[in-house]
Amino acid sequence: MRKSLFPPSVILLAVPLLLVPFSTAAPAIQGIPETPVRHTAPAQERDWADIETWTYQLQGYSGNSLDEIGSSHFDLAVVDYSADGTGATEWTAAEVHSARTGPNGPRRMVAYLSIGEAEDYRFYWEPWWQVGDPEFIVSENPQWPGNYKVKYWDSEWQAILFGSPDAYLDRILAQDFDGIYLDLVDSYLESYARQELGSKAAARQAMVDLVLALADYARAAKGDDFAIFPQNAEEIAEDHPEYVAGVNGIGKEETYFEATNQRTSNNDRFWTEENLDRYLTAGPWGFGLVLEVDYANQNSKIDETYDICMNYKDYIPYCTRVDLDRMTVNDGHEPWSDGRITCTVMRGSFLVNNADLEIERQSPSPAALQTAVTPASGTHEFRMVAEGQWLVTASKSGDVATAMVDLELSEHESVVLDLDAESSPPSPSSRRERRRALCTTR
Repeated sequence: MRKSLFPPSVILLAVPLLLVPFSTAAPAIQGIPETPVRHTAPAQERDWADIETWTYQLQGYSGNSLDEIGSSHFDLAVVDYSADGTGATEWTAAEVHSARTGPNGPRRMVAYLSIGEAEDYRFYWEPWWQVGDPEFIVSENPQWPGNYKVKYWDSEWQAILFGSPDAYLDRILAQDFDGIYLDLVDSYLESYARQELGSKAAARQAMVDLVLALADYARAAKGDDFAIFPQNAEEIAEDHPEYVAGVNGIGKEETYFEATNQRTSNNDRFWTEENLDRYLTAGPWGFGLVLEVDYANQNSKIDETYDICMNYKDYIPYCTRVDLDRMTVNDGHEPWSDGRITCTVMRGSFLVNNADLEIERQSPSPAALQTAVTPASGTHEFRMVAEGQWLVTASKSGDVATAMVDLELSEHESVVLDLDAESSPPSPSSRRERRRALCTTR
């Protein structure tokens, strides 16, 4: 289901499409374009096996910057390649790097890329384009004005996507992202593809060919650590093992709740889960990540999504608005960093490195200063026990950690308190161990 609204008349994001196919009439990919220049690998990386939280935002970036994401605790962020979707506001490699290595990083930065529709606000759109001209433009999407269904197998469209310095994927590679998130892979289900290419199976094969060609091309430039996440169309895994082996997982919308707060049927859910599970133990790394996003804003439904994904299915959950116009931090499911709390003491003031925590000074006397924080997710106390010495206590989900900090009030110091990961939900240890055990090539 596609969401977003970039420039006034446009909308961006994903939405499972209708019904489609491929044939021999339109050539599938005939070889990978010339390999692009290899770009410098990120200086600081989070291991893909350690990803436990993610955020998904395609518009509405505060101050037209990635600073909010860069200051968050999310392990992975899927963002558009530019601030407003146009070529004029493309992120620089420095901006992507800054978001990756922010104060609570490192995190993985993944760029959104629509491969099944053309969008009239993108850098490649020409003013004279219309349905049928160029030939690869099939029709305007009636639900999303400004978005046009395309013959994704067409060589001219694919040349826009990748293969030259000005192509879409090549721009993303130059920005030094860690991966791509491919939208509208389910365009193969559209009727125009089946009709032109001869069958649903042929249409599916053409999409598989395109995704794998994009993957090969990107990894030739960035190395095997570069990740490919198609969104939706999870059923391709049923009869295309080479597809599952060539991607690094999958993004999936609305497994449990459709926009907004509408529960999916059990039949749809179980069928979806059966296919998503195929991605968990495959891929170039020997394991895959399932990035699940539901469009829900009621606490009980959000809790249900997180509970199923983390405690039963080993998916990485996220709940947000269908417009994908903000970074959502859900109450009770804050992206804590491995159950650790970072406390900074500076000049008698106290800062906790989690956005929703507030600290109040409960005593005005520095010699007997006691400061406590009591958010829903934890309690933190700072107490001077002697001149220049502070006792820092943090508790979360029943676990308690303490640390002594020696400093003068004119200094500043950071302290990391490690809480018991096994009883501080979510518990990442078993998930990480499974991924590392599955890892075959890294």
